[in-house]
Formats: sequence, structure tokens, C-alpha cells
Amino acid sequence: MHGCPVQQARGPGGVTAWRSACAALATLLIAGSVRAEDANAAGPVEDVAAARAAFARGSEAFKRGAFDEALAAYDEAYRNKALPELLFNIGQCHFQLGSFERATFFYQRFLAEAGDSPNRDVAARRLAEAETRLAEQLKLEAARLEADRLAAEAAVQERAAAEADAAIARLLEEERVAAARQRAAESSRRATEAQAKLQADAAERDAALQWAIWGGAGAGAVLIAAVATITIVALQASGDPAPPSGTLGTIDRRGG
Repeated sequence: MHGCPVQQARGPGGVTAWRSACAALATLLIAGSVRAEDANAAGPVEDVAAARAAFARGSEAFKRGAFDEALAAYDEAYRNKALPELLFNIGQCHFQLGSFERATFFYQRFLAEAGDSPNRDVAARRLAEAETRLAEQLKLEAARLEADRLAAEAAVQERAAAEADAAIARLLEEERVAAARQRAAESSRRATEAQAKLQADAAERDAALQWAIWGGAGAGAVLIAAVATITIVALQASGDPAPPSGTLGTIDRRGG
């Protein structure tokens, strides 16, 4: 078996641990194959050959950095042969994919089932690193959620401010329109009052003119009557007969 993900674990004894894990997996798979061949046909039989093939595919994919593909292959190998070392490999794939919660889960399972495996120290270090990364990941996620919450609140406040500005603008417009209407009404009232005053002044002037005309006519009549009376008196005093009725222009003066 080559390309076992245990090689990815750094630190003292990392390469030795990788070699031990690969050797252990090979030994276990071979032993499992022998046991499967000796098993009773009536009982469930593990597909060790399928497990070995899937393990080889997973190791090759892991070396290429195709961690999703490696994860699927190691999972298939574990379903065919439940070896604890495969749990560690599965944890390694999750770690490389950034799924630190899942990596932590599989490292813990490996430590619980591996017994005195030479990879226990490596797995413990990877578990601690995964837990640290998970805590950081959770903090980042919490910070992102908080940022989203603040952004949402800011958006709500922005919308509220925009609605308030719109309401103020509407009120100002309504006040402007009301003031314009009030000014128009005041102008109309003043115009009506001015027109009424003009009409009243005109009526007063007409009345005064009529009184003046009638008064002048009356005064003229009185003047004419007075002149006629004086003329008659004068004529009587001079011995002239009274003039005939008519206007002054028809009086026929005699004598001289």
C-alpha cells in the first residue's frame, strides 16, 4: 500500500507512523482476506478485495489532492472492511477539506478503536489541531453571522431613515401646498374685497353725479324763474304791457 494519508501528519515520527500505518493496513487487509476465505459461506463475508481496491484508489486520490474522491474511496473501503486505520484516513480527508468538526469526530473514533496503534500520538496531535481549527472556524462563523446581523439591522435602519425622509418630504410638500392654497385664498379674498370697494365707490360716484345733475337742473329752473320774475317786474314798472307767455327770446320789446 502506498500514499497512505498518515504521511501528511507532521512532527517527530511522522514518516515512521505513516509507514507503520500502511504496513498495518496491508497486514490487516491480508489477514482479513484469509479469514474471509475460511469463513462459513452461510455467514456474512467481508469484501476484503473490494476494501483493498478502494483503499488503493483513496491513497492515489489523496496524493493528487483530490480529497473528495479520496474520502469517498476510504469510506467505501471502511464499509467493506472496518479497520480503525481507515477512520484516521477518513479524518485526514475531512481535515484537508476544512471539515474540522467531521475530522475531529473520526480522529476521536480512531483513538477509541485503535488500541495500541503506533499512530495514536500522531492522531492525538491531529485531533488537537483539528479542535483548534474548529474553534477558529466557529469564531469566524459567529463573526460572519454577527456581521450579517449588523448589516441586516443597518439595512432596516437605512430603510427606516429613507421612509422617515420620505414622510418628512411629504409633510413639507403638504405644508407648502396648504400655504400656497392659503395665500391663494387670501389673495382671492383681497381681490373680492377690492372689487366690492371699487363697485361701492362707483355706485357712490354715480349717486353723487345724479344728485349733482338733479340739483343743477333745479337751480337752473329757479334761476330762470327768478329772471323771468325780475323781467316782468321791470317791464311793469316801465309801463310796458306784460310780455306774452314764452321764453325770454320771444319777448317783443317796445319803446326805447
